[in-house]
Amino acid sequence: MRVVRVLGALATLVALGSCGPSTPPAPSVNDFKAGSCRQVAAEVLDVASMTSAVSQGQKSAAAAEDPLTADQGHLKSTVEQLADPSVQQQVRTVIIDIGFFRFTVDHHTFDGSQNKGLAKDAGAIESACITSHPATGS
Repeated sequence: MRVVRVLGALATLVALGSCGPSTPPAPSVNDFKAGSCRQVAAEVLDVASMTSAVSQGQKSAAAAEDPLTADQGHLKSTVEQLADPSVQQQVRTVIIDIGFFRFTVDHHTFDGSQNKGLAKDAGAIESACITSHPATGS
């Protein structure tokens, strides 16, 4: 009788575990509105991925520096071509944030706040540019 109860409880736990919340897929470039938003989508998503990896300890700030530098270069070459002035300003903010991130890594003064600021500002672009996606809550 005891074995039946234990098996019944175990089956309930397995069933509840499989019905629990699942992680929604990350946004993709195609989730961004056409135009200015989509022009910067790949870099914004990469910045979001890098900052997440740094904050979760999956990547060091120094290891994230080269990919972020590449993103910064692409954003710099694109920013003046963006038709939407609000996206243009948000992109400029992210470009500056990446500069501070890189500066603090190079000067051994990185303390995580630069990563948080960069993640927040890249997230603001995602929020403004993605109209509906479960991962962004939009």
